[in-house]
Amino acid sequence: MSGTFTIFSQEPSARVPLAALLRSAGTHFRSSINVVFERGVDERGDATTTTLRLFVENERLGIAEHFDIATRARRPEDLARAEEAERRGRAAGMATLAARCPTVWELSASGGEVGTFLLCAMLASVALGPVMPPDGATLYGVRGAMERADRAAGAGALER
Repeated sequence: MSGTFTIFSQEPSARVPLAALLRSAGTHFRSSINVVFERGVDERGDATTTTLRLFVENERLGIAEHFDIATRARRPEDLARAEEAERRGRAAGMATLAARCPTVWELSASGGEVGTFLLCAMLASVALGPVMPPDGATLYGVRGAMERADRAAGAGALER
């Protein structure tokens, strides 16, 4: 799987709330995340942009992959793409949710589909915003990301 997934975030700073992400991964997704590096954080712990490398593991699913995430302020063209994706995918209300998000997290998908969709679900759970896939075909939230991960893994593989 390749391309960049855009996760719209309600976080006021471009910084991913790592404590919340790590907690959510273990509690809700039976996964672990290790932060390999985080760059771009200033001395106050804030940032206008950051770059993260995460190592995501889920033994049950056989996932052990690295992912890169770049964060930044949302741009007008992000909203235009979200509105188009909402129309294409008939994802009513998701562009309105994206408009409430001041930042975006860009996940470079270079690993397998299951791990990528699983991480999208984890990120959406803390970002409180929709996910837009690389092709801009639709917008979806945690449930939509988990449904895609489940299909990629084979029906029922991700049942909790």
